[in-house]
Amino acid sequence: MPIIHTNRKADKYYLHQSTTKKGNPRYYFSRSAAGNLVETIPQGYEVYENPNTQVFLRKKMPQLISEAEIAIIEDNLKRNESVKDCKIDVRETTLTIHVPDQEVSDVKAFGLDPQMNAVLKKFLAETGTYSPMMRFKLIDETERIFAVERYVFRGEGWWLPLGSGKDLQNLSKKYCQHLGKESFFELIF
Repeated sequence: MPIIHTNRKADKYYLHQSTTKKGNPRYYFSRSAAGNLVETIPQGYEVYENPNTQVFLRKKMPQLISEAEIAIIEDNLKRNESVKDCKIDVRETTLTIHVPDQEVSDVKAFGLDPQMNAVLKKFLAETGTYSPMMRFKLIDETERIFAVERYVFRGEGWWLPLGSGKDLQNLSKKYCQHLGKESFFELIF
Protein backbone atom coordinates (compact mmCIF):
# COMPACT_ATOMS: atom_id res chain seq x y z
CA MET A 1 0.00 0.00 0.00
CA PRO A 2 1.62 3.31 -1.04
CA ILE A 3 2.06 6.22 1.36
CA ILE A 4 -0.80 8.69 0.74
CA HIS A 5 -1.29 11.98 2.56
CA THR A 6 -4.54 13.93 2.29
CA ASN A 7 -3.95 17.61 3.01
CA ARG A 8 -6.30 20.24 4.46
CA LYS A 9 -7.67 20.96 0.97
CA ALA A 10 -8.59 17.25 0.63
CA ASP A 11 -5.95 16.76 -2.10
CA LYS A 12 -4.25 13.37 -2.08
CA TYR A 13 -0.46 13.28 -2.33
CA TYR A 14 1.54 10.14 -3.07
CA LEU A 15 5.10 9.58 -1.87
CA HIS A 16 7.49 8.85 -4.75
CA GLN A 17 11.13 7.81 -4.88
CA SER A 18 13.72 8.61 -7.52
CA THR A 19 17.51 8.75 -7.49
CA THR A 20 19.92 11.63 -7.58
CA LYS A 21 22.81 11.87 -10.06
CA LYS A 22 25.01 10.24 -7.40
CA GLY A 23 22.59 7.34 -7.07
CA ASN A 24 21.15 8.34 -3.67
CA PRO A 25 17.41 8.00 -3.05
CA ARG A 26 15.31 11.15 -3.36
CA TYR A 27 11.77 11.31 -1.99
CA TYR A 28 8.99 13.69 -2.98
CA PHE A 29 5.21 14.00 -2.88
CA SER A 30 3.10 14.32 -6.01
CA ARG A 31 -0.63 14.30 -6.73
CA SER A 32 0.06 11.71 -9.43
CA ALA A 33 -0.48 8.07 -8.48
CA ALA A 34 1.77 6.95 -11.34
CA GLY A 35 5.45 6.28 -10.93
CA ASN A 36 7.73 4.69 -8.35
CA LEU A 37 5.50 4.86 -5.25
CA VAL A 38 6.93 4.27 -1.77
CA GLU A 39 5.19 1.92 0.65
CA THR A 40 7.00 2.84 3.88
CA ILE A 41 8.30 6.13 5.20
CA PRO A 42 12.10 5.95 5.42
CA GLN A 43 13.47 5.69 8.94
CA GLY A 44 14.16 9.08 10.51
CA TYR A 45 11.72 10.92 8.24
CA GLU A 46 8.18 12.23 8.66
CA VAL A 47 5.38 13.66 6.53
CA TYR A 48 5.05 17.42 7.00
CA GLU A 49 2.26 19.68 5.76
CA ASN A 50 2.94 23.39 6.06
CA PRO A 51 0.20 25.95 6.87
CA ASN A 52 -0.41 26.50 3.13
CA THR A 53 -0.99 22.76 2.53
CA GLN A 54 2.28 21.95 0.75
CA VAL A 55 3.32 18.39 1.61
CA PHE A 56 6.92 17.29 2.14
CA LEU A 57 8.92 14.40 3.46
CA ARG A 58 11.45 15.80 5.91
CA LYS A 59 13.91 14.54 8.46
CA LYS A 60 12.34 14.25 11.89
CA MET A 61 13.18 17.31 13.94
CA PRO A 62 13.22 17.52 17.69
CA GLN A 63 10.41 19.67 19.03
CA LEU A 64 11.91 21.59 21.94
CA ILE A 65 8.77 23.62 22.63
CA SER A 66 6.48 21.61 24.91
CA GLU A 67 2.81 20.83 24.31
CA ALA A 68 1.97 22.87 27.44
CA GLU A 69 3.77 25.90 25.98
CA ILE A 70 1.95 25.47 22.66
CA ALA A 71 -1.35 25.29 24.58
CA ILE A 72 -0.59 28.63 26.30
CA ILE A 73 -0.21 30.37 22.95
CA GLU A 74 -3.26 28.63 21.47
CA ASP A 75 -5.33 29.75 24.47
CA ASN A 76 -4.30 33.39 24.01
CA LEU A 77 -5.02 33.18 20.28
CA LYS A 78 -8.56 31.95 21.03
CA ARG A 79 -9.15 35.09 23.12
CA ASN A 80 -8.38 37.32 20.14
CA GLU A 81 -11.64 38.03 18.29
CA SER A 82 -9.80 39.73 15.41
CA VAL A 83 -8.32 36.54 13.96
CA LYS A 84 -9.82 33.10 13.64
CA ASP A 85 -8.35 29.87 12.39
CA CYS A 86 -4.68 30.67 12.93
CA LYS A 87 -2.21 27.93 12.07
CA ILE A 88 0.72 27.19 14.36
CA ASP A 89 3.89 25.76 12.90
CA VAL A 90 6.43 24.41 15.40
CA ARG A 91 9.97 23.66 14.24
CA GLU A 92 12.61 22.82 16.80
CA THR A 93 12.90 26.02 18.88
CA THR A 94 10.49 28.25 16.93
CA LEU A 95 6.71 28.48 17.10
CA THR A 96 5.33 30.57 14.22
CA ILE A 97 1.77 31.86 14.10
CA HIS A 98 0.27 32.06 10.62
CA VAL A 99 -2.91 34.09 10.14
CA PRO A 100 -5.39 33.73 7.29
CA ASP A 101 -4.87 36.02 4.32
CA GLN A 102 -8.66 36.11 3.87
CA GLU A 103 -11.31 36.30 6.57
CA VAL A 104 -15.06 35.76 6.32
CA SER A 105 -15.54 39.16 7.94
CA ASP A 106 -13.83 40.67 4.87
CA VAL A 107 -16.83 39.71 2.72
CA LYS A 108 -19.65 40.56 5.15
CA ALA A 109 -19.87 43.93 3.43
CA PHE A 110 -21.30 42.15 0.41
CA GLY A 111 -24.48 41.42 2.39
CA LEU A 112 -24.40 37.63 2.15
CA ASP A 113 -27.04 35.73 4.07
CA PRO A 114 -25.82 33.72 7.11
CA GLN A 115 -26.01 30.40 5.22
CA MET A 116 -23.75 31.73 2.48
CA ASN A 117 -21.38 33.06 5.14
CA ALA A 118 -21.12 29.52 6.58
CA VAL A 119 -20.38 28.10 3.13
CA LEU A 120 -17.75 30.76 2.55
CA LYS A 121 -16.18 30.10 5.96
CA LYS A 122 -15.89 26.39 5.13
CA PHE A 123 -14.47 27.20 1.69
CA LEU A 124 -11.81 29.52 3.15
CA ALA A 125 -10.89 26.94 5.81
CA GLU A 126 -10.21 24.41 3.05
CA THR A 127 -8.57 26.66 0.46
CA GLY A 128 -7.37 29.80 2.22
CA THR A 129 -3.74 30.79 2.41
CA TYR A 130 -1.81 31.83 5.51
CA SER A 131 1.04 34.24 6.22
CA PRO A 132 3.52 34.12 9.10
CA MET A 133 2.92 37.09 11.39
CA MET A 134 4.45 36.37 14.78
CA ARG A 135 6.85 33.89 16.25
CA PHE A 136 8.06 32.79 19.65
CA LYS A 137 11.66 31.54 19.75
CA LEU A 138 13.00 29.47 22.61
CA ILE A 139 16.34 31.14 23.27
CA ASP A 140 17.24 29.38 26.53
CA GLU A 141 16.13 25.77 26.95
CA THR A 142 17.13 25.53 30.61
CA GLU A 143 15.50 28.75 31.82
CA ARG A 144 12.66 28.49 29.20
CA ILE A 145 13.22 32.04 27.95
CA PHE A 146 11.31 33.02 24.81
CA ALA A 147 11.88 35.89 22.38
CA VAL A 148 8.90 37.30 20.49
CA GLU A 149 9.17 38.67 16.95
CA ARG A 150 6.68 40.07 14.46
CA TYR A 151 6.92 40.01 10.71
CA VAL A 152 7.72 43.27 8.92
CA PHE A 153 6.43 43.69 5.38
CA ARG A 154 9.07 46.11 4.12
CA GLY A 155 11.40 45.18 1.31
CA GLU A 156 11.83 41.45 1.23
CA GLY A 157 10.38 41.14 4.74
CA TRP A 158 12.14 40.41 8.02
CA TRP A 159 11.48 39.63 11.68
CA LEU A 160 11.42 42.47 14.22
CA PRO A 161 12.31 41.57 17.84
CA LEU A 162 9.63 42.71 20.30
CA GLY A 163 10.69 41.36 23.67
CA SER A 164 11.67 38.32 25.65
CA GLY A 165 11.17 36.70 29.00
CA LYS A 166 10.53 33.57 31.06
CA ASP A 167 6.78 34.07 31.47
CA LEU A 168 5.35 32.72 28.23
CA GLN A 169 1.79 33.29 29.46
CA ASN A 170 2.36 37.05 29.85
CA LEU A 171 4.39 37.34 26.63
CA SER A 172 1.70 35.56 24.67
CA LYS A 173 -1.09 37.59 26.28
CA LYS A 174 0.76 40.85 25.63
CA TYR A 175 1.51 40.26 21.94
CA CYS A 176 -1.10 37.83 20.53
CA GLN A 177 -3.87 40.34 21.20
CA HIS A 178 -2.48 42.55 18.40
CA LEU A 179 -2.80 39.97 15.61
CA GLY A 180 -5.39 41.05 13.05
CA LYS A 181 -5.48 44.64 14.34
CA GLU A 182 -3.86 47.88 13.27
CA SER A 183 -1.95 47.93 16.58
CA PHE A 184 0.12 44.99 15.23
CA PHE A 185 1.91 47.37 12.87
CA GLU A 186 2.71 49.73 15.73
CA LEU A 187 4.51 47.05 17.77
CA ILE A 188 8.18 47.88 18.17
CA PHE A 189 10.88 46.76 20.59
